[in-house]
Amino acid sequence: MAAKNHEIVDELCAPELVAQDVLAGLPANSEGFKKVATVIHDAFPDVRFTRKDIIAQKDKVVIRWDSTGTQKGDFMGIPATSKRRRMHLLSNSQ
Repeated sequence: MAAKNHEIVDELCAPELVAQDVLAGLPANSEGFKKVATVIHDAFPDVRFTRKDIIAQKDKVVIRWDSTGTQKGDFMGIPATSKRRRMHLLSNSQ
């Protein structure tokens, strides 16, 4: 399994990142984005993401992607189920 290098966010994203898809109570910046990644990886340690589309226009980027993983930890109040889950996600930032 690949290592979870959340610090790569600092290398790949602009410092002024405004993430629209962070969890409630987290900052909408790269630190919040990294915390979301930690929450996901803690709950779904085998998670895999597949990018479907990237659309960029001026200062906005939208990414459509799928993820699959086995829920081995609590996630947003849902206890671990040991079931495989698939999610279709749309992320946008500006």
